[in-house]
Amino acid sequence: MANAPAVCVAALPASERLEISLFCYESTPIGALFSAWAEGDCPIRCRVPPGQPLKAVKTHFGCDGPWQFGNLQVEPIPFLSQPDYDRLLWSCDLNFVRGEDSFVRAQWAGRPFVWQAYWQQQDTHLLKLDAFLQRYVEGLPAPAGKTVGDFFQAWNRISPQVARLWPEFLAIFPELKAHNQRWAEHLSEYRLVNNLVNFCLGKL
Repeated sequence: MANAPAVCVAALPASERLEISLFCYESTPIGALFSAWAEGDCPIRCRVPPGQPLKAVKTHFGCDGPWQFGNLQVEPIPFLSQPDYDRLLWSCDLNFVRGEDSFVRAQWAGRPFVWQAYWQQQDTHLLKLDAFLQRYVEGLPAPAGKTVGDFFQAWNRISPQVARLWPEFLAIFPELKAHNQRWAEHLSEYRLVNNLVNFCLGKL
């Protein structure tokens, strides 16, 4: 993209690099996304916990970490207690989360996040994703909401399109930061986190 450097400058925090946590299932299309991160203009540090996330990363790189790949630095981290994981979510600029518990906690953290729903037969997990996105993007301008929806869908459909969609997702990062702060305040004020999860599950 011709305006990628300008997008990067707008998106970067004061540390001048994006801090990302990656808590995902082993089937995640990390290869495509890592390539986009490594070849992009924004320095990124990605921290990966043990279990399926780290196994997927080791399979991709073919060796033990940490790893440096272009503008991407990937660091394994030890198992974290729940309070320490919450602190990790708060400290990162973007959190990739999965399932239900980390999904809820990422929303409490008030940081931009990408959710990977637990895979179910007949694409039932995609119905949950659609139900969540319908509520979640309401506070975003339509173009930004579409960008978020497209990226979440590609991530959950295990699609290499995440690499193509990443620059567009990064371009709306300032909007996402403000949106997620408002979203967390909304959930806290009305105590809707459990209701939201039940809403998604109720769409089955």
